[in-house]
Amino acid sequence: MATMCSPAFSFDGRAIGYIVMLGAVVMGAVYTVISARAGRDYSSLEVTASMAIIGCIFFNILNFAMGYGTDTYKTVVGDLRIAGGVIFLGICYSAICYLAFNKTITMMDPALANNMNSSMTTVIGALAGIFIAGDPGGLYTVVGLAMTIAGVILSSKEIG
Repeated sequence: MATMCSPAFSFDGRAIGYIVMLGAVVMGAVYTVISARAGRDYSSLEVTASMAIIGCIFFNILNFAMGYGTDTYKTVVGDLRIAGGVIFLGICYSAICYLAFNKTITMMDPALANNMNSSMTTVIGALAGIFIAGDPGGLYTVVGLAMTIAGVILSSKEIG
């Protein structure tokens, strides 16, 4: 929402980008449903570990299918900054965040958990961009973030 409130926003992008974005949203919804069902029979740690193993296999196959061979691994191993970044993202972002998300969707309505997760990711990403990366922020960003947070609060309330 914060992006759409910006005066620089337009729908003039490539159609493939919108198709990929739609695919990502659909796959996120599918993931949420599957993970919530798996959470009934398995712990959050087991669901997250399975997801990590399947992702590892898939992306390694994709790496070789695209013709990168072992070059990717040589780059990561050859530069400690890149290796540190990969380890940080793999452990902190992927493992811990998905472990928390998988636990959350077993404890509450999956649609609400997904809404909260997606919306708060947007808020945290926008704030990190402003405070860490030095992205511009202004009234439109504040209004967009406020609308996003208000949407999360309103969607979590019981109607009637």
